[in-house]
Amino acid sequence: MKVSKCNLTDHAEIDIKKSITDAAKVMAKKDSRIIYVTKKKVPLGVISSLDFVNDVIAKGKSPSKTKVSQIMKYPIYAVQHDEDIVSAYFKIAKYNVVSLPVIKNNKIIGLLSSQEILKHFIKKGSKK
Repeated sequence: MKVSKCNLTDHAEIDIKKSITDAAKVMAKKDSRIIYVTKKKVPLGVISSLDFVNDVIAKGKSPSKTKVSQIMKYPIYAVQHDEDIVSAYFKIAKYNVVSLPVIKNNKIIGLLSSQEILKHFIKKGSKK
């Protein structure tokens, strides 16, 4: 089964020129603990709420003056929309993450969670 056939969840993203304050507002609106940093919608990096604490607050930086590009982590781990779900499962395990962005035409179309993959495996197993 291809990744694009799974139930993908919404994601938060922000332009690379924006501030940490802007990113925090988007994350709050989307109820997300991570945000993808993009340039013309192409993903370049990722920031977690923990990065805000460790790289901005703990270091006494101003969230409104700090750009997302200054603290984003890269490269991002992702899967292609036409990739097999088993391959996605192994990437999630390898990178020790709970979800991966799904990429189509160099843009994020949603997030694939480990929970969604497990649902697929359970459903497939129950059909045997």
